[in-house]
Amino acid sequence: MAAAVNPGAAPHPEILPLTSLRPAGTRFFLSCSTAIVCLIVPACGESGPKFTMGTVSGKVTYEGKPLTSGTVSFVSTNNNRPNANGTISPDGTFTLHTQNIGDGAAVGDYDVMISSVDPKEYNTKLPGTAPREKKIKSTVPKKYDDPKTSGLKETVKSGTNTINFDLK
Repeated sequence: MAAAVNPGAAPHPEILPLTSLRPAGTRFFLSCSTAIVCLIVPACGESGPKFTMGTVSGKVTYEGKPLTSGTVSFVSTNNNRPNANGTISPDGTFTLHTQNIGDGAAVGDYDVMISSVDPKEYNTKLPGTAPREKKIKSTVPKKYDDPKTSGLKETVKSGTNTINFDLK
């Protein structure tokens, strides 16, 4: 005998019509997500203040001879301005960069520190191995390793700056 069919009920209550597959809050969620993405994406990318830059290059000598390795660091006297660094080449020359190679330094005053230690000397062996046996030694007086004691102060101007250091 056939079962009685209730004409007002859905034939299969576990099957929902297509319009109810999307939860009620989905449209609201998608609208909010789109609005958030539209607000955040333009904020991505470069941020922070823009500085007028000056290219800076020069040569470092100690007792009249070029330093063959090391770094030159311009430490800003203004906390809102970034520092700049450069690696000393075997001929004693350097070029400063702040964010990109060769972009120079922001215009302004700096305290300068110079190290004759090749930055590669600070690389260590793999973790868990014996510490390096060779002591890292600088060929210039220790006072130049600190911007507060080096006595070196420079001003970067807009355009090209050639700054040489003859350490004694």
